[in-house]
Amino acid sequence: MGRGTGKGLAASCMKTLIVVVIWLVFSQDARAAEIPAWLPKYDLDIQLGIDQHEAHVRERITWHNRHEQAATELVFNAHSHYKLPPEEIGKVAKILELLRMSPGEGIDFDGHACDVQKVRIAKSERNRSERLGF
Repeated sequence: MGRGTGKGLAASCMKTLIVVVIWLVFSQDARAAEIPAWLPKYDLDIQLGIDQHEAHVRERITWHNRHEQAATELVFNAHSHYKLPPEEIGKVAKILELLRMSPGEGIDFDGHACDVQKVRIAKSERNRSERLGF
């Protein structure tokens, strides 16, 4: 009775030890890679108007073209500009209620959630605006 239990316990401990050793060996190589210098840099200035239910956001993006060919366009996604189709409003309102949210606060009925007022291409000494194609 005691011998069978001891072998099972020893086998279980050995399996656990093997898993721990394998995890330790592979976790040594899992390090964060250095961030490349050519990636875009994002700087956000956000002013929240709590009472007005609005946010004024100023975003400065620094992008460097690392290719020989001049860029002809830059495309940015503004996800909050999406307006629900009328046939989806009921379904989304129900989902928001299930999440204990007010549909009136979670759905933009006017479609003006993201109003881009100004875009400016800033010149720098390293990247002249004509080289970027703007």
